[in-house]
Amino acid sequence: MPDYPAVTRSTVALILHGFTGMLSTVRILGDVCDERDLPSTMPVLRGHGTLPEDLEGVTWREWYEDAEAALFEITSKGEKAIVMGLSMGGLVTLDLASRHPDRICGVVTVNACMRLAPRLLALLPLIARVKPYWEGQKKTMEARGIHAYPRFPTRTLASLVEYTRVIPTRLSHVTQPMLVVQSWGDLVVRPSAARAIYDGISSRDKELARFEDRQHDMLLGPGREDVAHRIGEWLDARRPLWSPCPGAGGKSQETGREAGR
Repeated sequence: MPDYPAVTRSTVALILHGFTGMLSTVRILGDVCDERDLPSTMPVLRGHGTLPEDLEGVTWREWYEDAEAALFEITSKGEKAIVMGLSMGGLVTLDLASRHPDRICGVVTVNACMRLAPRLLALLPLIARVKPYWEGQKKTMEARGIHAYPRFPTRTLASLVEYTRVIPTRLSHVTQPMLVVQSWGDLVVRPSAARAIYDGISSRDKELARFEDRQHDMLLGPGREDVAHRIGEWLDARRPLWSPCPGAGGKSQETGREAGR
């Protein structure tokens, strides 16, 4: 790992949830930051935190716009950001890092969905014409305590698939220190996505953390503390990259329509 000079500006973590997910799916990342007095913010991206119908007409461009607006807000006075994203949020994280190296000093992705597993997804544009909504696995979600929409617009899912093709073209522009976290038991994202991200970015300081027996929702399921610990270790090893905001108290902030639920 390269030696970094101590920062002279305060740092805030920006935490991004996944497709159809609620803030509870990434709240443990806020806890990791709180333990280190690192302030964090968790915006609700367009169409999330309310009803599945609110995703109608939403595309990946709106998710990026919302995340970028949150980034600009927390870095408006010269602060730096560490951006962390789960699944879809991982794609947005990579996109932000590639476009705003002046504002972002560190990057963490967890099961970033750059390569989705189900082959049927390639047919989504055609399926969307006859099947407006895609049904999730409601019973499995309830059993595992996953807080996400049980169904969602097929066209919006198709937009996510489009985004998975955009992000590989942006990877070489990512230069910040980065931790790529991936479950090798993920049935939603092909584990090869993690290696593609790791190999594709231009960061000198990069690590790939592999977890063998976790599922896609690894921040909620059994062993989530191990994942949180690994991310915390990565942050601790890079203390010179960031410093707590004076007087901020390190508390995570939830913003958007789901806040206060």
